[in-house]
Amino acid sequence: AIPRAIKEGKPIVIGSGHALSKDFLMSGAVPLWFMHAYGPQAIAVMTAPTDRQVKKVMWGELSRRYNSRPIKDEFGELQVCNLPITEEWYVTAFTTKETGGAVGKFQGYHSRAVCVIMSESQAIADEIFDESDSLMTAEISIQIYLGNPLRTTGRYAGTPPTTS
Repeated sequence: AIPRAIKEGKPIVIGSGHALSKDFLMSGAVPLWFMHAYGPQAIAVMTAPTDRQVKKVMWGELSRRYNSRPIKDEFGELQVCNLPITEEWYVTAFTTKETGGAVGKFQGYHSRAVCVIMSESQAIADEIFDESDSLMTAEISIQIYLGNPLRTTGRYAGTPPTTS
């Protein structure tokens, strides 16, 4: 689904119940795969509404995958919510609350290849989705939304952005 979504320029939306492996698969495997597939100029940005979701769940899954990989390459030193390989090749994670209401704070990540993964997307403000869209101007770009289908309105629920 990821190569097809990249080719078609469409996000992947995964909605399911609690504890059904959304973060296990997407937060654990996809950022590392994306770094190998599209590096050395590739970035992956992972976000969620809460610190617990980012650090314990998303980054926890990535850390388990990173630390148990069979081939220990020179792929960077895993830090808390940061896997710097080079200045142009890295994975980062932060909460949407870290934007502090500042318009554009989610923007500014530029690379040849960009992957954005949003977990608990039903609780992410539509403005963050709009800011994430600005990252999709890269040559290779993908957005992946994970969440529980608890809302019937908003970007995660499929409501398109409003235009003025």
